[in-house]
Amino acid sequence: MNTNTINSTDIENKVHETSLSKEKVASLNNKIEISSQANQEQKGFYTSDLSDSDSDTRGTKLKKKRSILHRRRKIREQYIHLRKYTLLMLSVSMAFVLSFLPYLGLMTWRTLARKYEREILSKVELILFNIFLRSWMLSSVLNPIIYGFFNADFSSFVCGRLRRILCSACVKEQSDFENDTRKESSHTL
Repeated sequence: MNTNTINSTDIENKVHETSLSKEKVASLNNKIEISSQANQEQKGFYTSDLSDSDSDTRGTKLKKKRSILHRRRKIREQYIHLRKYTLLMLSVSMAFVLSFLPYLGLMTWRTLARKYEREILSKVELILFNIFLRSWMLSSVLNPIIYGFFNADFSSFVCGRLRRILCSACVKEQSDFENDTRKESSHTL
């Protein structure tokens, strides 16, 4: 009998412990669920947004693609500017070298020659000698022109003016030609 009583009290205790442990498990599950929801909210994910996740991924993919295209366009523009400025600096350098070489050559020749230029050179050669002796100044004249043509506004302005001048000359020649042919045709009748 004693075992039955122990068993029944034991059973009652076990049932009571089990009910307490079920309550503990339920409260722990509730706490875990609340903390996971809080973590998702901190990350910006809500359980209500899970159905819209496909549109979100499409949106982020589209944003990434736009960002990549924007970076590529920027790199391409930087490359174009780099090429433009490299060509500009190359042109200025070449203008300097080509304008300085005649001066350098003539000054070297003048140093090595034993006789004076007027004794060696004819009048035409002496004039050319004096012109090429001042060729180093040509670089200063060419620099603004080079910089101007690499400026998009200036080059479009100059090209527009040249087209206008050439086209007006073409139109004038064409109208003169038409007038001449009309006069000739009226004289033949």
